[in-house]
Amino acid sequence: KMYKSQSKDRKLSIKVIKQAAEVLKKFYATKDITALARVGQQAPASALQLGEELVVVDSSEAPNGGSSSGKLSSPMAPPKTFSGSTRKSLAGAAVMKLLEKLREDMTAEQRTADKEESDAVAAFEQLQKDSRDQFDQSMSEITERMKRKATITVQMSSDKQDKSGVEEELGTVQDQLKALHKKCDEVMKSIKDRTKSRDFELSQLRDVLDILAGSQLAVRTGA
Repeated sequence: KMYKSQSKDRKLSIKVIKQAAEVLKKFYATKDITALARVGQQAPASALQLGEELVVVDSSEAPNGGSSSGKLSSPMAPPKTFSGSTRKSLAGAAVMKLLEKLREDMTAEQRTADKEESDAVAAFEQLQKDSRDQFDQSMSEITERMKRKATITVQMSSDKQDKSGVEEELGTVQDQLKALHKKCDEVMKSIKDRTKSRDFELSQLRDVLDILAGSQLAVRTGA
């Protein structure tokens, strides 16, 4: 906003300086000292105002004691030995040079302002682009993380179900092991009991065999 306002003011000033230079150029190009008044009536008020600031009109030397027109004199007046046309030429050259210098300075200032504004706009656009890129990248990362979270959540739910199934199966196996252990204990007890019974039976059979063997020996010896 400030750039536009200042640019508008500078461009208007450059335009006014050009108009003032044209007015003064026409005036200094003629020997008629009243030309400035006539040309000034056709020039914009802004140009006349600027011209009045740059040159001084000496109305006391104008024809008929003049009121609105007069003779130009430079702030640095030449010696009285100079002729009127010489003073007029020197004053005109100084004023035109000053106007040209002002115009060049304002034009250079406007070019600098244009470049600074262009650089600022480019920097702002680059900042916007970088911000958009960073935002897009952040959103992409967030989206990717959300996808990973959803995948992990589903996997965790599946793992929980698998764990529940495994735990249930483990419980069944443990119950089966307990039942089998109980049966094994019963079998082992039965084997022990049966082994003890068999040992007793074998012992009795040995005793019977010993008795029978003794009887046969007694018969043979006649005892």
